[in-house]
Amino acid sequence: MKWLLATCVAVSLLFATCNDGPLPSKSIESITIFAVTTEGQEKVATVDDQNLLAELARSINHSRREPLKFQAKYALEINYKDDVRRVLVTDRYINISGLTYSMEEDLEAKLRLIVDSAKR
Repeated sequence: MKWLLATCVAVSLLFATCNDGPLPSKSIESITIFAVTTEGQEKVATVDDQNLLAELARSINHSRREPLKFQAKYALEINYKDDVRRVLVTDRYINISGLTYSMEEDLEAKLRLIVDSAKR
């Protein structure tokens, strides 16, 4: 019985640590931020600071699925060594690969701060 309990705990810990959320956060090299307008997209900032990349990935990965459509205000290009992922952002919502997620924090406000500091 103890063996079964220990196995269940080990498996659940494995799944908890392997669950990376909707966006793989390991090995992100940079994030390019685009402002989305009715005219198109304009590159407004690039993030390559590892602490800020980890913070943004953590924010995105603490989101939960939400059946919602929205008009994006920012588009993120998540750059990996061998891959690029796109994330659309508005207020507390993100869209990754056609799936919408709600977030506990306002990612758009955080991106605005990054963009404002990049303009200086």
